[in-house]
Amino acid sequence: MVPSPEELKNPSPVRHGCLALILNQANAVLMVRPTAKDGGCYQLPGGTAWKNEPPWEAVRREVREETRLDVRPRRLLVLDWTAAQPDQDIAAGINFVFWCGRVPNHTPITLPKPRGLKKSELDDYRWVRVIDLDSCCAPYQVRRVRAALQARARGILMELHEGHPTRPP
Repeated sequence: MVPSPEELKNPSPVRHGCLALILNQANAVLMVRPTAKDGGCYQLPGGTAWKNEPPWEAVRREVREETRLDVRPRRLLVLDWTAAQPDQDIAAGINFVFWCGRVPNHTPITLPKPRGLKKSELDDYRWVRVIDLDSCCAPYQVRRVRAALQARARGILMELHEGHPTRPP
């Protein structure tokens, strides 16, 4: 079905989350802890793309802003659809998880500093072993990271819906 001119002019709002899978030499995953979310859960570094910003450019910008690492997205690993949460004023989203490489174990990570009265968007980072993800991440984030690791190992793209595979891998 061909979209109407109105649908092309005013599409539904969809947030584009652009996230990075970064490993160290010990195969631990770089995770960051946002201050804006309750629960103190860690997540993959990255953030939302700006209007008309391609996801591969957004992930580079966001990772640089959040960690001071200059990464190059090498391959798209995961597409993860998340439903809108109108009660929390959150738009539906498509999250792109890119393989952004491996760094030496002692690579410095520099979190953003607070600006004026505004607190920093992140307050911690951690290198997390896969077996420890459940203890520091929300369940959907654990599923997303494990899917990204599986996609990387198998050379495939994983399609998820809130962390759950949309079809068998």
